[in-house]
Amino acid sequence: TYDATVASALTPTASGLLGSDSVIGGSQVFDSRHAGSRTLTPTATIADGNSGGNYSVSFVTASGSITPALLTITA
Repeated sequence: TYDATVASALTPTASGLLGSDSVIGGSQVFDSRHAGSRTLTPTATIADGNSGGNYSVSFVTASGSITPALLTITA
C-alpha cells in the first residue's frame, strides 16, 4: 500500500549459494514511490569470506505494484 516511500516489505531470495556462504542485508526497492505497476530492484551482500568474489552475482529485477492508500475527506 502507498506509504510515500520506495521501500518494499518483502526480502529478495538467492539461489546458488554453496557451503556456509550466505546473503546479508538483502532488500528490494520500487523504482518509484507512486501507486501503480512498478519494478523492484534487489540489493544484497554476499558473505563468502572473499567479499562476494567467489560468485558471479546477477541482480534480477521483478514486477510489483503499489496499491493506492485509502483517503477519506469529510466535510
